[in-house]
Amino acid sequence: MVQAQTPAYEWEIAKHQRWEAHKNRLTDSLMLIHRKRLLFSLGYGNYVVPGFEAATADSNGINIRDGHRVFTVSIARFMTNRLGLELDWNLYLIKQNMTVKGSSIRGGGGVVSTVLIQTKYLFPAFAKHPHTHLYVVAGAGSSQTFYMSIKAKFDASLLGAFGGAGGLPGGGGLGLFGGGGGSLPGGGSPTIHRIPTTTFVIGGGVYHRLGKYLAIDASLRYFYAQHYDEPVGSIRSFSPFQLTTKFSGIAFGGFGRMNRRLRYE
Repeated sequence: MVQAQTPAYEWEIAKHQRWEAHKNRLTDSLMLIHRKRLLFSLGYGNYVVPGFEAATADSNGINIRDGHRVFTVSIARFMTNRLGLELDWNLYLIKQNMTVKGSSIRGGGGVVSTVLIQTKYLFPAFAKHPHTHLYVVAGAGSSQTFYMSIKAKFDASLLGAFGGAGGLPGGGGLGLFGGGGGSLPGGGSPTIHRIPTTTFVIGGGVYHRLGKYLAIDASLRYFYAQHYDEPVGSIRSFSPFQLTTKFSGIAFGGFGRMNRRLRYE
């Protein structure tokens, strides 16, 4: 009885193996296609503003070159198998500074927000690594520098009652974003400056497809921005090098259609 069933059982196994091999070949083929794919990405990296952009020291002690962290959100779509269009938003955190001398307080901080439209060109994949591509990227957009400065005077004799230099009357600490009121003793208040500049970007990187719905992207880019009218945060312009790693979710990969078609085969 067992011998009579064995040939049919083995045939079913072979049939299933052929079906799996066919499905894997189709999956690999689809993963090589980028046209019409949509990528949603989140990234984290570092900015380095080079020394040739340094300017005279800021009166509030802020040096934008001291900060490095940058967060990135982007969406991209490939028009062909090599050429894509990407909308990139980068948020750079300016390191805060606060100093107290006698009855004077000075400080500042802020962020730089950069929105760019870029074109991305993938080079042919490596023979032994078909899901890995080198690429170049270029684009243009706008940066908005939001710079908060504080200059105020207060009664130094009150500091002891409010925990020394760590607090001020009105419930606020010396941290710029730590809460508290909108003004400081002595009539001072934070001043926020918004400075728009045109920015261009060029760079390159490595793109690797991790699976059907996930990819990783590492890039090095250089941002060239027009100079501020006057130096801001101890720099002439926000023109940094940026090293970023992004993880991307991929939509419209065609795998749903493939699975529906395989049900009828």
